Formats: sequence, C-alpha cells, structure tokens
Amino acid sequence: MNSLSHLTTKIYADGADMAGMLEMYRNPLIQGMTTNPTLMKKAGITDYEGFAKELLGTVTEKPVSFEVFADEFDDMRRQALQISQRDGMCM
Repeated sequence: MNSLSHLTTKIYADGADMAGMLEMYRNPLIQGMTTNPTLMKKAGITDYEGFAKELLGTVTEKPVSFEVFADEFDDMRRQALQISQRDGMCM
C-alpha cells in the first residue's frame, strides 16, 4: 500500500475552532485550511475579522480559504477583495 504522501488529492482542514485548526496546521498531511461564516457562528465567534487575522497570523505556510458572507454581488466582491489582501481585511 502507498503512503498518504503519494496521493494527489489535497486535504484541507475545515473548521472554526482555533486550537483545532492550529493542531491540523501542524499536521504535514493537511495542505491548507478552510472555514466559513456558518462554522464560525456555530463556534460562537462574533468577531470574524479578528478570528481571520489571528488565524492568518499563525497559518503562514499553507493556504487558507475564507468565504464571504454577503448576499449582494457588490458586497461579495468587496469582501472577497478585502479577504484576499489579508492585512487589509475588514469585513
């Protein structure tokens, strides 16, 4: 049997628990991180921007995917641009 390192599928950890996400970040099998407003709300996070900045301040060597939470195109675009700039994030 081949080891997991030979797989071409990338494994992303999905969550909104900071401690759990940072634990997954240290796992070499995890290729990146992802979260979304629904998971953050369920985890009791009310400061989305603060959570995102804290996560991005630690997770620096793997990609991180955030979702916008707006419903209108102009707002979605604005949020996406802010997220993509990372240090200018303001949702």
